[in-house]
Amino acid sequence: MTLSRTIKFSLAVFLFLVVGAVMIFAGYGWFLNRMARVDTGTARPTFPYRDYSLEELNKLYPQYITYDDVPTIQTPEQTHQKFIEALKREDFDEAARCCFKEGDWDRMKSGFLTIKENNLLEKMIENIQVIKLEKVDVAVATYSYFDVIGGEKFGHIIKFVKNSQGVWLIESL
Repeated sequence: MTLSRTIKFSLAVFLFLVVGAVMIFAGYGWFLNRMARVDTGTARPTFPYRDYSLEELNKLYPQYITYDDVPTIQTPEQTHQKFIEALKREDFDEAARCCFKEGDWDRMKSGFLTIKENNLLEKMIENIQVIKLEKVDVAVATYSYFDVIGGEKFGHIIKFVKNSQGVWLIESL
């Protein structure tokens, strides 16, 4: 029994369509899988949607620092001392750079200039000259100081935070 040419041709077309459909569904499944990995951020968003290496993932998504493991390079007291010395020299650039995070430098320098223009710099230095430790944690330390206004004593807080290099910086004054 031989199959006629038409039947052979029809069978070939049918097998071609079945194989083509299987390949389309498999390709679509692969594509959906890759898009899920792209959506989670673990694969590149361009074809062939290759997974990121561990080094690339660490650059894209840096891990949080556990400050227990970061050795202290500069204590809050040392930062405070540098801050006072820079203010006494009226070196407001240094006062901002040594003691505050980089994003706050311009704002703090501007504030110091305003304080100087209002003739309050000596009063500020006098008030914050002596600080007293209130609470210290792994990455946050709180100190207090007092200001006398009109014969009344007012308490204030200086908050220090430890950065990833182990330097304690003033967060609020």
